[in-house]
Amino acid sequence: MKRPTALHPFLFVLLPVLTSYSERVDQTLFAEVWTAAAIALAFAALLVLATLLLVRSLDRAALWVTSAVLVFSYYGAASHWMGHWRLGAFELCMNWFLLPPCMAFLGWAGYRLARTSRQFGRVTKILNLVAAFALLVPGARLGVAGASRVARSLSRRPAALPKATRKSASLPDIYYIVLDRYGDADTLKDNYSYDNQEFYDYLKRKDSTT
Repeated sequence: MKRPTALHPFLFVLLPVLTSYSERVDQTLFAEVWTAAAIALAFAALLVLATLLLVRSLDRAALWVTSAVLVFSYYGAASHWMGHWRLGAFELCMNWFLLPPCMAFLGWAGYRLARTSRQFGRVTKILNLVAAFALLVPGARLGVAGASRVARSLSRRPAALPKATRKSASLPDIYYIVLDRYGDADTLKDNYSYDNQEFYDYLKRKDSTT
């Protein structure tokens, strides 16, 4: 029977990325999703290759990388959940309590995987299925949002411009000038002692309306 390919490290590394974007899908730019997903996949691939040199088995390397991805993906959530624990009058710093066990676990797991000759084909298959099912919800949210955006963009039609009732050759040139944050004549004269009447006279000579 053909051994399953270890895809779970790449699927699990996508899980926090897609979940994060799917929770704020209305504000999500899909170009950002693809970029973040590509970076996450490249990171997982480098970890798998580096671990493969140590444990000499793709199944075992993938198992360790998945463990590391899950530990560090949910480390922040666990630290936040435990962040308000107190011991008497002292507030416990969860990094001091969580980080050493996490690092010890990953070190122990790497050591055991490097020492064993066992193949983890069945575990690989189970983890592949679990990771694929975990991605269904965020993937579906992003897929529906993307399809909805495409449908809206295709249904939009440019507004028809009103037709001119006169020939353009007989119409005057009109310039609409907005002097943003530009004080009027009284403001300039009273507050800055500047007489701007010459500018207004120029506009009047050009038949401008102020």
